[in-house]
Amino acid sequence: MDLIDSLCHHEPNLKTLVLLIDDSLRPRHLAAACRPSPLCTIHELSNPRRGQGSGWAGGLATGVTHGMRWIAEQTRAPFVVRLDTDALVIGPFVGSVSAAFQRMPNVGMLGSYTRTCQRARRAPANHPIAKIQEKLLRPFAIWKTRSPRRSLQISAIGRWRKINQALSMAVAQGYQLGDFVHGGAYAVRSSAIESAMRLGLLDDPLAWVNTQMSEDVVVSILISAAGYRLADLVDDGHPFAVQAVGLPDDPQKLIDRGFAIIHSLKGDTRLCESEIREFFAAKRNTEL
Repeated sequence: MDLIDSLCHHEPNLKTLVLLIDDSLRPRHLAAACRPSPLCTIHELSNPRRGQGSGWAGGLATGVTHGMRWIAEQTRAPFVVRLDTDALVIGPFVGSVSAAFQRMPNVGMLGSYTRTCQRARRAPANHPIAKIQEKLLRPFAIWKTRSPRRSLQISAIGRWRKINQALSMAVAQGYQLGDFVHGGAYAVRSSAIESAMRLGLLDDPLAWVNTQMSEDVVVSILISAAGYRLADLVDDGHPFAVQAVGLPDDPQKLIDRGFAIIHSLKGDTRLCESEIREFFAAKRNTEL
């Protein structure tokens, strides 16, 4: 897998655990297909959604929160980097992420938060997700579903209660509706994940499966509810150059600007995914 190859190349002396979340209904044994370095261990988990929800929204949130709980229970790493399969490592990042967490002990999640690496500002209150979250905070609501039937939200019972509680806890900690660190690639402090688990916020990953919130939004809520802040790490020389579709800059410029983790290799208007992968693979080969 190109992503794991890029990770092992740019952090060759790092003892790494890679956790793969497989969204397939049948086991695919993805770890067996990877050829990591001797210092890299790969573990595989199945997404417990089993086809429920949207693979781009609540279903993905279920898989990632399931993985977060496993990480809190099974590892002692200082932080976790979450990567989509269309992200890529193009430089060392551990030192920069570690230093940022040390500088900002109240921050639990780093990436593209209030702005992008191209300095575009993001306005959480104007994001469509803010309206969805406002509705989730109501005592009662009715949601459209993919079936002809509608879903009744009663926020005092069941999984609706768990969602309402998590979001209410985040707001009480200063979370603003619509806030999130952009998905694709971000870092989470492990102690923030552990705090979320102690608070019961990771007890039921399936609570999120039918929500319309994507995984990056859900993780941002959980980290905020655990009492930690969200922060940017997207300036030149910082790790994250992230946007939803395509690369935020030309491949060589991303290297020259000192970024280490990029997203997305898909949907770029200049180069197709295979060309981008070939460009960075060639760079890695010249560094051997």
